[in-house]
Amino acid sequence: MDVGYKKADAELAHQMLQTESKPGNLDITATLQKSSSWIAGGFSSSVTDTLQLNLVNDAEVLPAHLTLFHHPDNKAIFNVIHGSGYFDVSLVNDIATQEYIPSNQTIKVHPTFDGETNLVVKDLCLHTKKTALAQVSVVGIHTVELIVVDKVQRGNSILSKVRLRDQNGLLLPPISKFVDVDVVITDKTTPKPKILSIGRKTNQQSSSDEILFLIKGEEVGTTSISATATYANRKSSSTAKSIGLPEVACPGCTWCSRGWLRIGNPRVLPALL
Repeated sequence: MDVGYKKADAELAHQMLQTESKPGNLDITATLQKSSSWIAGGFSSSVTDTLQLNLVNDAEVLPAHLTLFHHPDNKAIFNVIHGSGYFDVSLVNDIATQEYIPSNQTIKVHPTFDGETNLVVKDLCLHTKKTALAQVSVVGIHTVELIVVDKVQRGNSILSKVRLRDQNGLLLPPISKFVDVDVVITDKTTPKPKILSIGRKTNQQSSSDEILFLIKGEEVGTTSISATATYANRKSSSTAKSIGLPEVACPGCTWCSRGWLRIGNPRVLPALL
């Protein structure tokens, strides 16, 4: 029975939209023109509808790699760009915890253990060519190095350097917000006069991976010192270094670097071999 309309051919009832890998907004409008072949008596007017599309690139996580110092008060912020905005976020290894904030597409990561993991972001609405991920390295202090000469003259000061290394042997920058670094006297076996005084050097130019301390000779004798780094109920110490304050036998004699003894104050010093 003729009810006044025709069934459209399935091949003509849809069109394929081929994008050109360019993001942006796109409006697609479909219109049914006025015609008597569809409904008896025809349309009084055309029928139109518009679909608004937002063409986006595959989701990405920035930064793609981040090193995070292991401290309970520390955190890292990752940004998810592109994509649909609806994501499933996870960590491959549970060395940290993560929290996704949809309102601004950011991810907060808090460290819990030292190690390596991947932050994985899967788009829930779009089929993507690759999964968005970022590499996360959680590092702690595994080695403390103390660099200092083994002699200091009474009344003079020498400079000592402290370096911090992670579990991969890489130098860590001083993290004063989370780490307390100090140089202390370790030789406390017998009561001794105060041989050394130690203080932080605050106005000395240094590389970003060193902490400087001034060590002043107070009394003649021998003692040992070490550097310590304390953070989050964890403590690492360097190997103890022995420092001697020799008794200078002649006036005007001064101990120089490398244990050389300088006599007087000549204008030109011999080169050190």
